Amino acid sequence: MTDESFASPLAVAHPSRWTAVDFRPLSLDPRIEALADEMEFEIWRIVTLLPPSLASEAARVLSGYPGPGRRFIGLFYRPVWSVLHWLEEDAAVRAAAVRVHALALLLHLWDDHLCDGQLPIDIARLHFRSLAWREMEAALPPDGSTAENLWALLATYLEAIHAPEPAGSLEAHLERFERQMAIWRAAPRMLAARRGARVAALLDEALQHFCVAWRLIDDIQDIEEDRATGQDNCVRLALSGPAAARWDASRGVAPQALPAGVDGALPDAVETILRRAREALRQARAKAAEAGLTDWADEIDRARGF
Repeated sequence: MTDESFASPLAVAHPSRWTAVDFRPLSLDPRIEALADEMEFEIWRIVTLLPPSLASEAARVLSGYPGPGRRFIGLFYRPVWSVLHWLEEDAAVRAAAVRVHALALLLHLWDDHLCDGQLPIDIARLHFRSLAWREMEAALPPDGSTAENLWALLATYLEAIHAPEPAGSLEAHLERFERQMAIWRAAPRMLAARRGARVAALLDEALQHFCVAWRLIDDIQDIEEDRATGQDNCVRLALSGPAAARWDASRGVAPQALPAGVDGALPDAVETILRRAREALRQARAKAAEAGLTDWADEIDRARGF
């Protein structure tokens, strides 16, 4: 999930050869550095709205998610949020979009970890989430067709993140993730809508393609963790027959303890997923360029490290 790598607080405590498959870190120019600072401020501002003891707890938890540069926002691959820079509008609209996007990214990760047990459910974490959601809502346009479209995205997100059914196929897994990432598309759509329906639609498609690539690469990195915990994983869903059965039988087994031959089919399955990720990035770049966002398209191209 990061420009470098993302390790969850419950990551399996052994190295994986697959973590080297990643997006390429991108150097930040001063303008995008400033955007990252603004988004980071919006996330930590929520902490200040909590009572002191809850604020201390929230700060501790947030600090456990260190991205590059010690930023929470650094947990997310740069094109997911730098798109706001290439869509800059007047100061008021831009400020609202920055707040919405920063809190959307925060909520996506926070909700995911509340749902899968990586974060314990207690009043501090729930109240922190409620405040973040309230502040994000307040920054959305109050009415009009754009507002209706944004609320539709948020509804899609909530339905997809709440008690998702296990994925029965790779396509179902990716489709579910696209719906779970609908919240990431709200702020870019706020800005793109001001450039017309065509640009907004192309940008939306570009983001969806990039997010599919993100999911595919993240699952490659998480092979060992997902196998140990039984989570859905693209690589597992690319396996079939005896190879799939061997994966299922090896759940909870550390890599060094696996019988010989258990991982024999993984390289081919990983290559299948990599081809899919490369194609998703190619489409993301093409849609971004078609929308006239050539600088963002270049970022997407330069981010591919696999």
